Amino acid sequence: MEQQIQFCTSSDGVRIAYATVGQGPALVCPPPWVSHLEVEWQWPTRRAFWERLAQRHTVVRYDRYGCGLSDRERTDFSLDADLRPLEAVVDHLELRRFALLSIAQAGPHAIAYAVKHPERVSHLILFDSYGSRGRIDPAQQQTLDAMQTLAGAHWEFACKTMACAFIPGADAADQEGFARLLSESETGEMAVQLIEHDRRTNVVDLLPRVGVPTLVMHRREDPIIAFHLGREMAASISNARFVPLEGNSHNFNSGDAEAVLRAISEFLSEPSQPGLAAPPYPDGLTEREIEVLGLIATGRSNQEIAEELVLSVRTVERHITNTYGKIKARGRADATAYALAHGLAQTPPYVV
Repeated sequence: MEQQIQFCTSSDGVRIAYATVGQGPALVCPPPWVSHLEVEWQWPTRRAFWERLAQRHTVVRYDRYGCGLSDRERTDFSLDADLRPLEAVVDHLELRRFALLSIAQAGPHAIAYAVKHPERVSHLILFDSYGSRGRIDPAQQQTLDAMQTLAGAHWEFACKTMACAFIPGADAADQEGFARLLSESETGEMAVQLIEHDRRTNVVDLLPRVGVPTLVMHRREDPIIAFHLGREMAASISNARFVPLEGNSHNFNSGDAEAVLRAISEFLSEPSQPGLAAPPYPDGLTEREIEVLGLIATGRSNQEIAEELVLSVRTVERHITNTYGKIKARGRADATAYALAHGLAQTPPYVV
């Protein structure tokens, strides 16, 4: 299984690198403090985690503004500056409805998106995250202060030190993989600025406005983001499900990663609205491809499909090519026969 890395541009002109892997309903994963799509994929346990999720989902990840393969010359350190890349990737991929999986510092970005675009988020998953770092334990306050100081003074040494602090007890290979991810994701100067930015970010006022099904997971002994911050966040989100996890690793693919994957899988297997069955996606078709296929079966031309879905003709042609490949159709006759056999001959019922 290989990821496909491509680029898009946010509304303020920032180039964002994103990667997709797998097939099925989309699972969008905003980046936490640091990210580097290419380096992360070379870390065996991190790659294995994403590949497990990609067995049932189209996993979408992207590099944070200021990190990895995205534009690194970042000057805007606001919540909106983190929200715009998420909006850009989702809009570029034309995702009508998807699940959000947010790790640590990415939580506030996902919460803000879910409040702003509730009609597009089917499920919200928050791992070892927070609404605000305001009520931080004194020991963790000292850790963050030390991290900032060390990152500004000697970035390479800081990466190795932070790997030990973030994932205590992990084997040498995992700690080396995490240290390399930190080192190559950004510069020490950018690391300091992002740490300070993430410490200031506060979405507590948005938590009561989250109206999508939400799962909050938090490890009891997380050394970087205290357990009580996750518990308080879950208590502030209406009907959120809180799953305490054992362990002291801040890294989701270290420690008991199976428990994390199991909780995610069980949550995503549930309908996004009570009483409604999850929409089927035969042969790995996406929601957009099902829309296009249903319109082909009604006799619409590519131009008519483009006008009805508010897309370019070129984009429609791309969707048709992908659809034909998945259903092994040689032309419109085969596609129409497939649509009739699967009850898709009219505008599909899956559009939200």
